[in-house]
Amino acid sequence: SLVLDTFPGKAAVHYAQSDIVALNWYLGIPIEQLPPGLDTLYAYRVFIGTEGKAGLDTLATKYLGMGDLHQEWNTYRVKIKKAEDRHYGSLPPDMLGWWNTAHADAHLRLAKMMRGIMEKADPRMMECWNRMYVPAPQGLARMTATGVPADKKHFKKMFFHASFMLTAAEKKIQNHPIIRRVIEIHNTKAKKPITEFNPESTQQKKTLFFDILKLTPIEFSKQTKEPSTGKDTIEHYIGMYDGGALVGDQYSILADIRESNLWSAQVSSHYGKYLNVIGSDERIHADFSMTTASGRLASSDPNMQNVPSSSRARTQRDKDIINMIKRGFGIWWEDNDLFLVSADYSQIELRGLGILAKDPAIITGYNTPGTDIHQETAEFLQGLLGNVIHKTFTRRTAKDINFGLAYMQTTMGLAKKLTKEGFPVTENEAEQIQKSLKSRYTSLDTYI
Repeated sequence: SLVLDTFPGKAAVHYAQSDIVALNWYLGIPIEQLPPGLDTLYAYRVFIGTEGKAGLDTLATKYLGMGDLHQEWNTYRVKIKKAEDRHYGSLPPDMLGWWNTAHADAHLRLAKMMRGIMEKADPRMMECWNRMYVPAPQGLARMTATGVPADKKHFKKMFFHASFMLTAAEKKIQNHPIIRRVIEIHNTKAKKPITEFNPESTQQKKTLFFDILKLTPIEFSKQTKEPSTGKDTIEHYIGMYDGGALVGDQYSILADIRESNLWSAQVSSHYGKYLNVIGSDERIHADFSMTTASGRLASSDPNMQNVPSSSRARTQRDKDIINMIKRGFGIWWEDNDLFLVSADYSQIELRGLGILAKDPAIITGYNTPGTDIHQETAEFLQGLLGNVIHKTFTRRTAKDINFGLAYMQTTMGLAKKLTKEGFPVTENEAEQIQKSLKSRYTSLDTYI
């Protein structure tokens, strides 16, 4: 506080909200008394670059020629045997002093460089900076400090329920008649024999899918070039059941593996994840940031922005499971008779692209009161391809297709996305869909 009061407007920091939260929690300094000064991380994202890493080390190396500020620390920490002792407090005083002064030097030199760039910036950019990014660190720090109310008893109860259901699903898989053959074939290839099937094992699922069920690979790993066996692939194969491509035991074992995946996600990615971070105040104090390449709000430790959406649930049971997760965050609001209000721009990407590309179909659609461009796309594709693909195009499906075109999604990417959303299509069918849509939005396709 003394430093900030003594040098008003001169403070420089890289990712200010982290320091603001720390000073608030550990020293009790009110957040409103901790103005961030110039946040060089935000300044870099706004005025210089949106892609790539933007840590202090990276920028100091790239723009200041300072080298790796953590080199001394990284060299020293490997000598410490116990992991719990590998923290900055264990540094010798001379090394800690060097490390702190090097960082302070980097902060001030980066700030000087950023201020020079900002002096030449477009006034409109500066208005955006002053209105959005200067107050952002304090606002986001306040969000972290306040936390998200969560019902620990509810999450604990549902964690044990999900664990029980996962055990039952895994037992059902082990008792499936096909699994014995999977184990036999796998053991003829593998160095280490197995006695039980692991639904999380890529190699074992490959044996099941391609050696026994004789399924055709639909997607390949970019790194290994091996066929995929992930959740989206399983959903695609299960979708084939409606068309008669799978029968009996083929379908049931895939359905059992999907069931296991579903409960495994509840245990590890949802109930377990939230349960482990609920504080003694019955709140989750996640980190919030606007330093992403896109400038959008992000959350970590844990990510509070990937709570499943019930609007994307494929079945009523999926919707019930998702609502139970959300219930863990909703009790506090209901008991206090409060509402959580969320608002954003309506289809801003398509509106902006339509204007830039001067696409008559998009501009006419948005200028016509009562027009829903996603619903129009669904009706257009249904009329054109309904008898070819033999599926009903919904507004939800059309929305994915529209945004896929706007973001130059590949045919494989579109097939994967639609299959994941419960609208299984092949890559060839996805190509037909994209070509049909491009015939409607001709200027948009040319512009992109």
